[in-house]
Amino acid sequence: MTVLSAIQRASSRMGIARPDQVFGGTSPTQLRLQDTVNDVAAMIAFDSGRDWTMLKTLGTFAGDGATLGFPFPDDYKRMLKKAKLWPSASPNSPFTYYPDSDTWLGTQVQSFQPVVGAWTILGGLVQIRVGGPLRPWAWGTRRSSTTSPRTS
Repeated sequence: MTVLSAIQRASSRMGIARPDQVFGGTSPTQLRLQDTVNDVAAMIAFDSGRDWTMLKTLGTFAGDGATLGFPFPDDYKRMLKKAKLWPSASPNSPFTYYPDSDTWLGTQVQSFQPVVGAWTILGGLVQIRVGGPLRPWAWGTRRSSTTSPRTS
C-alpha cells in the first residue's frame, strides 16, 4: 500500500476529493496531507515500539569519577526499547534503568546504593549512579553472629 493509495481510500471519510497525487501538489489540502503524512511517518519511525537496526548506533559516556549527568549527542533521537548501559568496570552486568523519576528520586533520598549502578533520563541528561561494594545479601547468603556464610 502506498501513501497515495491509503489517502485515496480514506478521502471519502475525510471529506476531501480523491487526489491523484499528494507529494508535489500545491493545493491547501495537499499541503495539509503532506504535513500529516510526514508527522505520522515520524511517529511510526520513533514511537512504534520497534527498533530499526539500520538506525542504531553505539555511544560512550566518558566519566571523570565526579560527573553524574551526561548530555546526549547532537544527533540523538531516542533511546532503544531495550537499551542498556554497560559500565566498563563491570562488563558482565548492566546498570539498572529507572524509567520513573519518582523511583529514581526515592533511591537517592533513601540513600539506596545500587550494586552495579543505575541510570535514568532526567532534565535532558543521562543521570548515572555508580554502584558500591557488594554486600553479603547481594550474594544470596545470610550472616548471623552464630553461623558462617553459605557458599552454595
